[in-house]
Amino acid sequence: MIKATENSDVKLYFDNSLKLNTSPSGVDVTGTLNVTGITTVKTEVNATGVGDPIVKICNTRLNTGSGAAGLRFVTNEISGSDQYTRAQISAEYDGASNVSGRLIFSTVNSSGTLTARVRIDDDGNVGINDSSPDCKLSIESGSAGDNHKIADFRGSTVGNAAGLQINYYACGSDDNRSGLYWEHQNVGNMRMWMGEDLKLRMSRSTPGSANA
Repeated sequence: MIKATENSDVKLYFDNSLKLNTSPSGVDVTGTLNVTGITTVKTEVNATGVGDPIVKICNTRLNTGSGAAGLRFVTNEISGSDQYTRAQISAEYDGASNVSGRLIFSTVNSSGTLTARVRIDDDGNVGINDSSPDCKLSIESGSAGDNHKIADFRGSTVGNAAGLQINYYACGSDDNRSGLYWEHQNVGNMRMWMGEDLKLRMSRSTPGSANA
């Protein structure tokens, strides 16, 4: 049923339930809105960096720590018309404060389970396969099948070398080291570092200086 008032709003009802209502500021929709080929929801905005959004996705569910607003990607199966979820980008309450948030990137594994892969928390920490990153980049190792490999750097052709460059000042003030530092906390606090004199050192105790 449609109700319209001159110079006023237009209301669309289904089974006596209001589904669509126009107003001077736009259109309010109750329930699921399926739109093919969305281009813009809001135009002429000053949106640079953290400016006004073009598209806003809202979840009005009472947030108990699991009320995410998500953008889901769904495609057809390989040779049929059945559709499957492939990936999702979600934003939710981060737990640090009532206004904080985190962003989660998920993909579907071979069992059909939507699984979080990358997470950015309210402090800007990024976790890959890590749900609680405690530094700017935290990466959980892979499976035993690939020898727990985290990263693979390789050149594509002869003469095209692969490298990992690390620029740093002091790697940490607590151990008085200023060189490249490696620590294995589960094996007797084993440490290995290269000091300012380019010598490689190993120890199970805190070094007194970079060249100790």
